[in-house]
Amino acid sequence: MRRPKTRGGWRKRIGAASAGSGVSLLKAGLCITFIACSAAALVWPHLEMVKIGYRLANLERQREKLLQDRRVLRIEIAALRQLDRIESIARKKLEMVFPEPGQIVYVRAGSGRVE
Repeated sequence: MRRPKTRGGWRKRIGAASAGSGVSLLKAGLCITFIACSAAALVWPHLEMVKIGYRLANLERQREKLLQDRRVLRIEIAALRQLDRIESIARKKLEMVFPEPGQIVYVRAGSGRVE
């Protein structure tokens, strides 16, 4: 193809073509925007499910750790409640002794009514 000798010949041709394509560029832009929004609408729930899955796994690990801590604490409570241990602490640290038969005082329990 030969090059036109007049200046601005290409500009006239491009200007003429772009004037009619303004509407089609707008349509193409709208289509691309619609496709991008549709893709985001489809991907977003999946990403939320993945995030929820990670949080659920984290909470399950935390629950298992708390259950293990609870088991350990229950064993510790059982060990601390042993009567032999309590008696040993009472005799050694608190210097307590069993009362003599004459030191025992019986208290009569009332009916629970206050008059």
